[in-house]
Amino acid sequence: MAVDATAFGTVTAPPDAPIEVQLDAFRRAIESIYSRMDHFERQSLSRDSALEASLDALTSEVREGISTLTRRLDDEASAAARPDARGLGPVAFGFVMVAVPDHLASVSLFGASFTDAALIVTAATALAVFPGVLRSSAP
Repeated sequence: MAVDATAFGTVTAPPDAPIEVQLDAFRRAIESIYSRMDHFERQSLSRDSALEASLDALTSEVREGISTLTRRLDDEASAAARPDARGLGPVAFGFVMVAVPDHLASVSLFGASFTDAALIVTAATALAVFPGVLRSSAP
């Protein structure tokens, strides 16, 4: 950070000086005031530019943080919405076993064929409804 040091002073004419000297002193005082105003305006603009650059940097940092958090929340919501299919097999097998009538299940060839066909249809339906069922639910 640069330090800017400027000294300002005023020159006044003695009260008994000729009017031209007093007017010249007054003109120099007015010029000194304009010089001070220019100096302070440049200082103000410089500080304003530095603050604006700092605010822009902070704004982009905050937006990046919000974007990262939003992406994380979306990922977590997506992971939470994925079906957990670990219990689908036993449940499907239970449905199939309940659907086979007792008198058909007693005929070994028909019961086994019916059970196998029912399991294949159940697995195909589960894969159609839950396409990611064979993927691991771990991230």
